[in-house]
Amino acid sequence: KSREYISRCMRKYLDITVTEFINDIRLSFIASQLVSGNKSITVLCNEAGFYSLSWFNKIFLKKYAMTPREMRKKGKYNEGFDI
Repeated sequence: KSREYISRCMRKYLDITVTEFINDIRLSFIASQLVSGNKSITVLCNEAGFYSLSWFNKIFLKKYAMTPREMRKKGKYNEGFDI
């Protein structure tokens, strides 16, 4: 299947773009690492493929309604938040 076909199907059936889907996976990885690991937020951000910390913080806040630092401090991550 072509990239365009997959993109159209994701939008039609899941109501999400490919980029949003990938970002959700990346954010889930970071959220789980924040509460279980001790790597810095910047390192996690880069490992997940976010090279702009300000962009990462913006979409993280939008998805989880808290900053990465707040999530680490609370020590709680619920996988039920995802997609």
